Amino acid sequence: MKRWLPVALTLWLLCAWMGAGYCSSGLAVEKMDAGQGMLTYDGEPVFAFGAMSELMPWAVRLGSKDYDVRRWAAWQEEHGMNYVRGYPESGLAWCPVETDGRIFPFKAVSSSPLKFDLTAFDPEYWENFRQVTRVLAGHGVIVHLQLYQLCYFEDNYPNRWNLTFWNPANNVNAFTRELTPNAKGHHPFIEAGVNGNRALLANQMTYLE
Repeated sequence: MKRWLPVALTLWLLCAWMGAGYCSSGLAVEKMDAGQGMLTYDGEPVFAFGAMSELMPWAVRLGSKDYDVRRWAAWQEEHGMNYVRGYPESGLAWCPVETDGRIFPFKAVSSSPLKFDLTAFDPEYWENFRQVTRVLAGHGVIVHLQLYQLCYFEDNYPNRWNLTFWNPANNVNAFTRELTPNAKGHHPFIEAGVNGNRALLANQMTYLE
């Protein structure tokens, strides 16, 4: 049962963010005959699979010619798939900048090179995030919301750290300057925030809100 608790908590937080009208008390962890826990919604199992991209639904505006969220949501519902893991993107790696309807969590301050102000959250992106999630809810698709994609802060993954918003090369914010990697290529994104980088921690907390 313990293995399901983080997922259940994540979904509860998403319900609180979306508003009570989009979630019900039907989310539960039910004990199976074998003693294992199963995450259910309104008494039905939450199937932890689906063909929907974990990033694209929120990286473009609803109605994008390059990614049709409504079509994917309808397809998943038709085939009994009621779950998708998704997240606000941590960087530019998985959706080309030139994609139709491309939007970003933060406002860009320059286009060549592309740089962002991490203290300027783009209201259009976050309102679109809500709208997309409501579309998914309308098709019975539950979103397992992941807030950060931590591989973006590791050098051993190609095209991650060099493309993350928190790389100093991609923003104008001084509080990202100390995110230098350790011997294993890990950039201390979380550690720096809790160990004294107050500006970074404040940015993280605002992001979570």
